[in-house]
Amino acid sequence: MIKYLLNTLILLVILPILSFMNLYYFTNNLIEWFILFIQTILLLTLSLKIGRLYWIGTYTKYFILIIFAIIAGISLNQVIKYSVIDYNIDYLKIIINILIVFVLTIYLYRTFIGSIIETKSINLGFPFKDGIFYTVDAGNSSLTNNHYNNEVQKYAVDFYKLNKYGFRCNGIYPKNLSKYYIYNEPLYSPVDGHIIKVIDGIEDLIPPKRDQISRAGNHIVIKIKNEEDKFLLLGHLKKGSISIKEGDEVKKGKMIARIGNTGRTEEPHLHIHCMQNMKEDYVLKGKGIPITFDGKFLIRNNIIKK
Repeated sequence: MIKYLLNTLILLVILPILSFMNLYYFTNNLIEWFILFIQTILLLTLSLKIGRLYWIGTYTKYFILIIFAIIAGISLNQVIKYSVIDYNIDYLKIIINILIVFVLTIYLYRTFIGSIIETKSINLGFPFKDGIFYTVDAGNSSLTNNHYNNEVQKYAVDFYKLNKYGFRCNGIYPKNLSKYYIYNEPLYSPVDGHIIKVIDGIEDLIPPKRDQISRAGNHIVIKIKNEEDKFLLLGHLKKGSISIKEGDEVKKGKMIARIGNTGRTEEPHLHIHCMQNMKEDYVLKGKGIPITFDGKFLIRNNIIKK
């Protein structure tokens, strides 16, 4: 969890501040200003795509963009006023900044590719009914999805719930599970299918404690109806909340459990992934299948209102 917090501070606080300072203090002519302006746009776009906004509130992005617009306007006015043409151009500085623009463009392209699926996907219904929900890890890229390098979880999605101000919990990282807005949230089956596996009885953990034995914690595996050998796993469910059993038939939209904090998880959320066939160690081994929700392929920082 510390690494995620550091990731947020670097991508969404430190780098934007440094970029703003660079644009404000170190532009001596219009050429330099324009290059740094493009560089800042690319950096902010990348940071807002891959940074974990839930730590600072999803609406904070608008504050960052407003500050950028103000600083860009002031710095442009200064450059126009004091140095429209500067014959003592620092070409080395310009080359370095152009290279930074190039690198940022490559990373943005990778993020863009992460929003595209190259194989047939399984379309699911949305697993929640009321509220504002947020995707933490999702997409077809390691930049936006920490599951990406695990073949069976390659297209997995993690959901949090937000309040109306864009925060996922009451506090920064509370130990009280009830302060997380997704905790105890009703979970509805995203598909019609046959219940293959139900694991219940695992205790909900107090953050930041993680289960070192069971990765998925309490979970359900559904064999999707009318899809050959395709299975859906829904994990980190609340102890004692699962209302179906192995062998049951389930209809899309039926309430089947509540969200908990069981398994190897830093805090309450829903983990969901789809797989081809079902191996013995189905949490870690197998072939992952892309999933869409109501026809939309989700990536990090998507917000879904229900």
